[in-house]
Amino acid sequence: MSLPQLVDGRYRLSELIGQGGMGRVWLAHDEVLRRDVAIKEVLLPHSVRPDEREAANRRAMREARAIARLANPHVIRLFDIRLYATESTGDKRPWIVMEYLPSRSLADVVAADGPLPPARVAEIGMAMLGALYTAHRNGVLHRDVKPSNVLLAEDGRIVLTDFGIATVEGDATLTNTGALLGSPAYVAPERAKGHDARPESDLWSLGATLYFAAAGRPPHQSDTAVGTLTAVVSEPPAVLPDVGPLWRALDGLLRKSPERRLDAIGAAQILRPIAGPKKPRPRPLLTRTKRVPFPRQSVPGAATPTTGSPGTTTSTTPTTGPLLATPPAARPPTGPLLATPPAARPPTGPPAAGPQAVGSPATAHAAPPTAGASPTTRIPAGSPPVPPPAARSPRPGRRTARRCCRRPRSPSDAPGSYR
Repeated sequence: MSLPQLVDGRYRLSELIGQGGMGRVWLAHDEVLRRDVAIKEVLLPHSVRPDEREAANRRAMREARAIARLANPHVIRLFDIRLYATESTGDKRPWIVMEYLPSRSLADVVAADGPLPPARVAEIGMAMLGALYTAHRNGVLHRDVKPSNVLLAEDGRIVLTDFGIATVEGDATLTNTGALLGSPAYVAPERAKGHDARPESDLWSLGATLYFAAAGRPPHQSDTAVGTLTAVVSEPPAVLPDVGPLWRALDGLLRKSPERRLDAIGAAQILRPIAGPKKPRPRPLLTRTKRVPFPRQSVPGAATPTTGSPGTTTSTTPTTGPLLATPPAARPPTGPLLATPPAARPPTGPPAAGPQAVGSPATAHAAPPTAGASPTTRIPAGSPPVPPPAARSPRPGRRTARRCCRRPRSPSDAPGSYR
């Protein structure tokens, strides 16, 4: 087959990676997002009637909708669906674009390596139970659970794929009356009798899939499809004595009656202890960013930290933040300064009546500071003395002291005190 250069001008096909009765799966490259994808091409024979072609197209759209509504790590992810006509056929057919997962199917793994140990089988069963539980809650029946549709990825993921014959709740039935779709060895007994599929039917198919993983063969097998379906309906599966407690789950899932069959929760309670603790999936190697300490910088001309004494200025050199243009000792203070020591501030209350003697406390309190008065510890060294503020006479009826709290004034509060 001559491959088209691009599917719908975006997806470039490279190689064939799978083929079945419903279509082919290609490895392609998304030219827009620059990633590898898997594209399923729906196969339609040239002799099909127009109504059958339309039914196949609707079935492909139903498969895309079934995958799109399921958000579960054990379900294949859908990216896009396109209707594209190739040059060889000339008719438009659906192309379902899904994630590309480097993996092998469970059927290929068992064929190459033989039956799997019970712990691995239970781990696969737990993943498939999660996928089917999500599908059933969203009204989707897979109807084709089998080893070739279970992918074991290289990164540890276990994924359910191929929803080609799935049914979605609310959609019209596209299967002809009396037609049976699916592999005979993995079709539930009620479906083999002609009844409609139900969630318990997918669980029976899962039990047959796990039986194949543990024994290397399906539970019922015959030379013909009719003989296989007859065994599915009437014969019990052969007991596997070497699988230990795993047989309880297999026997419960493979019961003929859907009402007596194990549900997803009951099967999970049996499989979880067998599978053991959940193993973390291997993650791709990532380059960790190394935390490097910020280098300490010194300010040219800045004073080094010194231990100050009472009445002297203490300055420190900042080591973080923007560089300073001037040394910290030459910068003006940023906080409020006390103009004069508390002992040299003018009184805030009304002056006392009567003459005051020279050298009395009132006179000394009101005297302006001298030029040699020692500055407070918050005035940088070398700065000129700050003149005292002009004395203001209190206004009549105005409080001279501002309270810092809003609680009721107590009798012990003295006028002019601060809290």
